[in-house]
Amino acid sequence: ARAGLVDGARLDDDALVEAVARAGARLNGPDHLFGFDDDHLPRLMGEDDAASIRRLGPADADRFARLTGACSPSEVDEAYVEVDRWAAFGLFDGDEIVSAASAYPWRDSVVADIGILTRPDHRGRGHARAVVRAISRHIVDEGYQPLYRCQVNNLASAATARRSAMTRFALWDVIADDA
Repeated sequence: ARAGLVDGARLDDDALVEAVARAGARLNGPDHLFGFDDDHLPRLMGEDDAASIRRLGPADADRFARLTGACSPSEVDEAYVEVDRWAAFGLFDGDEIVSAASAYPWRDSVVADIGILTRPDHRGRGHARAVVRAISRHIVDEGYQPLYRCQVNNLASAATARRSAMTRFALWDVIADDA
């Protein structure tokens, strides 16, 4: 209402951004939204987890801190991965977490949102893909649909979603938290 929009009004992208700015807010920036199509879910469920992937818990906090410490603050912020989320999985190299994903169900919905973070020196080896698929199986087992979001300019993250056999189905933008 602060943006001066009338119920049912349809705006093009530029008009929407202007209306949001008039209201003293700004958009966060568009995200790709990815999910599994109905034909792929049965194949996903038939896979086995790699022996080096397991569910994370409080005992993994120090290992997880070393993972986040190896990544830039902006990567950690954008990934939104936490060891104490509804579900968190990690891929280990020896005793160290080199890639981790966490997920949380959206309130009153059937989707669980996935975040992924991989140590820079372990990228490009398929670790993120393996963890995304492992946590996705858990999400489906719990009765939710996996949802993967990433900023449109994060080409590596979009590639991870596609390599995980997810399909992009939408672009999405929200009012920024600092607005």
